[in-house]
Amino acid sequence: MTRFDEITLTRRKMAGFTLIELGAVLAIAMLLVVAGIATMQGIRKADISTSAAKISASIRYLYDLAAINNRTYRLVFDFESSSYWGEQIDLSQTCGTAVLPSDEERKFGSDEPTIGGSEVSDSPTGGQGKLKDNLLSKRELPKGIRFMGVMTTHQDELTEDGTAEVYFFPSGYVERAFIYLERDGEVYTIETLPLRGVGVVHSKELDLRDLLDEG
Repeated sequence: MTRFDEITLTRRKMAGFTLIELGAVLAIAMLLVVAGIATMQGIRKADISTSAAKISASIRYLYDLAAINNRTYRLVFDFESSSYWGEQIDLSQTCGTAVLPSDEERKFGSDEPTIGGSEVSDSPTGGQGKLKDNLLSKRELPKGIRFMGVMTTHQDELTEDGTAEVYFFPSGYVERAFIYLERDGEVYTIETLPLRGVGVVHSKELDLRDLLDEG
């Protein structure tokens, strides 16, 4: 084999190794891209799951607070700011708008709270409701997550803008409700269980007809 042939063979081998290495690099790059996408999807799923869990904890907190303080409260959802907070309310000042339609719910909500003294401060909405110092303060959903809708037993149709409220009564009762969270087409539902005072998190969109049929 001549010197020229040896050089040619060496160059071919080097070219072959280069193509193999290039292929390996491309394969690694593709794996990293796929892993990155999966990680981002996992983070987003964790964000909406965590947000739903926090709302569920807020539901339990207000349920317990209403029973302990023998007062009526509500959890308010603001669609525009994607935020929520707890308020203590006085049913005597609401012209009956806060009274739920069923006899059972009226029974559980019969005890009206008294608001006064240093233990209350102005509501974030500036309305008649009051926010206690030890109550749930205003919280915002993470960027990209929004309230898609809220439906309760005192509503005729799904609330999709403005504000919505879920009421908690002194004798141990939270009104039945579906609270929908959405991110990039993925929907979670927080379902309230009236007598247990809990918010059950579902990683899907529950059918509104299930709530309306019960009402």
